[in-house]
Amino acid sequence: GLIEHGHVTFAPRLFSQGKIGGTSPDTFRPLMQDVDVDILLVEADGAMKLPLKVPADHEPVIADGTTIMVPVVGMDVLGQPLDKRSVFRWERMAELTNTHEGAPVTSEVIATVLTHRQGLMKDIPGHARVVPFLNKVETRQRYEGAREVAHTLLRSGSGQLSTVIMGRLFYHHTVVDTLSRTREAEP
Repeated sequence: GLIEHGHVTFAPRLFSQGKIGGTSPDTFRPLMQDVDVDILLVEADGAMKLPLKVPADHEPVIADGTTIMVPVVGMDVLGQPLDKRSVFRWERMAELTNTHEGAPVTSEVIATVLTHRQGLMKDIPGHARVVPFLNKVETRQRYEGAREVAHTLLRSGSGQLSTVIMGRLFYHHTVVDTLSRTREAEP
């Protein structure tokens, strides 16, 4: 499959509607050591089709050998009320960001959950780089909100985080903009 298609998808379980089940780090650790590939991409967990998720106590499952972690946030959450229709585990997000149900999800709230050690930076190995992907940047308003999030993240002081990618998956030109500590434009 790898030579013929250029990629292989591995999952121990296949669910209805094409969803695949996760695996433990013990299962893919040998793959990381024994398979000669440029990239081994592991999806840590899903968000029930919502634009933002806060991990549970047992999540995410991340292998020790992880070198780059890419937390993904759908920027369509920007301005939405914090509730079960916009954020998976919204109660936990309200707790981490000191907000409440119904409060608008702002750029600051998104940046807080991205950098919080119980949020999207949870359990990331100390040697891994963190490169957030702010997805669904399809309008000017979302672009401006994504830039605010990116600037806040880059000022957060996390040594693991030095680049933020803003984009829109499933478009021909996926990457809209990239900000890094070496190329941080003024807000």
